[in-house]
Order: sequence, then structure tokens, then C-alpha cells
Amino acid sequence: MSEMLRRRSLFAPSRIDGIDLARGLAVIGMLAAHLLAIPDFDWTIPSSYEGIVHGRSSILFATLAGVSIGLVSGGPVPLRGPRLETARLRLLVRAGAIWVIGVLLLFLAVPVYVILPAYALLFVIAAAVLPLRARTLLIAAAVVGLVAPFPQAAIDGLSFWSTPEGVDVSNAVGWHYPFLTWMAFVLAGMGAARLDLRSRATPWLLALAGLALDGGRRRPRHRVGTLRGLR
Repeated sequence: MSEMLRRRSLFAPSRIDGIDLARGLAVIGMLAAHLLAIPDFDWTIPSSYEGIVHGRSSILFATLAGVSIGLVSGGPVPLRGPRLETARLRLLVRAGAIWVIGVLLLFLAVPVYVILPAYALLFVIAAAVLPLRARTLLIAAAVVGLVAPFPQAAIDGLSFWSTPEGVDVSNAVGWHYPFLTWMAFVLAGMGAARLDLRSRATPWLLALAGLALDGGRRRPRHRVGTLRGLR
């Protein structure tokens, strides 16, 4: 009986296959980025194509987090009233749980940068914008994507981060990951969830937008989040 219920949940009509596929790709990409020695990705060098997992897997996770938040908070029609407050409270509880798990992993001294504290802060920020509709969220994502790198770089340059207290704060908030800039991906994911994801046109538009944005970005000069000491 329990097996039947699990199968029903897995193939429920309410599920969106493309999102499940993207989650699977994100997990595979994360494992590859952390466990394999892979060159940086370059469109012009076919032998480097496996390097697509670097950076993009974590960005995909952040975008999918926004999609999930958008779906549980009403999808195309944002929740209002008590239902909105319930969704916000649940999101904040999840943020707290994620942060605690992240801190526990830090105490275990795992040989990789822990992203969970940064995700927890992204969830807290997302809780404040749950009532917004698609257009507002997508505009906010564009603005954050354009503006956030500047304060991010300024804060990164502070000498505070080289002090023992700075190291502790950096670990506690996941500052190894540029979550100020990554909020753009969460907002974009929430905005996508506010669209009609079951429409045939919407996935194609989102895919084209993603390809255009990825093609326009500069190739990274370093990787963040790879295992340290495991080569």
C-alpha cells in the first residue's frame, strides 16, 4: 500500500516533469563538480563541455529553489491572507532547519564549502517577497543581477574577512557563495513559477532566456565549491 502511495505521488498530475528533470540534472552536476577533475567550460572547445557543471549546478539549484518557493506559495496566483502567512512561516522554519544543518556540517569540518547557510538566508529574503507577481519578481531579479555584484565585491574586499571573527561570520552566513548576487536566481525562479509553467511556450521562453544569459557571461577564472585537498 505504501509503495502504491509513493508511486502515485511520484507520477501525480500536479507534478511538472521538467522541474523534476532539472532537479536531477542539478544533483548530477553537483556530484560531478565536487568529485571529478573537470576543466573550465568553453563553448568553443568541445573537449571542455563537461565543465558546464562548474558554477551552473549551484546556480540551477538556486533557481529551482525559487521555483519551488513560488509553487508552494500559490504558483501563478500568489497566496493571500492566512494562507500566505502559513506559507511564509513554513519557509522560515525550513530556512532555520537548513541553517542548523549547515552549521553542523561546518563543525564536522567537511572538506568543501558549505552552501546551506547561504541558502537559509536566501529563503529568509524570499519569504519577504512571496506576495509579488511574475513581472515584479522578474524585474527585481534583473535589477539584483545588475546591481548586487558591486556591493558584493565591495564587501568581499573588507579586511574583516581575514580576521578570526570574519572567518566565523563567513562560515555562518555562507559568504563563500555570492548569495547577494544569487538572490537574482531565486527571484527569477519565483518569477518563473508565477508564469504558466504548463504552457508549451513558457519552458521554451525560459530556456532561451537562460541560454542568452549564460552566453553573455564571462568565463569564470576560478571555481568555488570544489573539494579541497581531493585531487
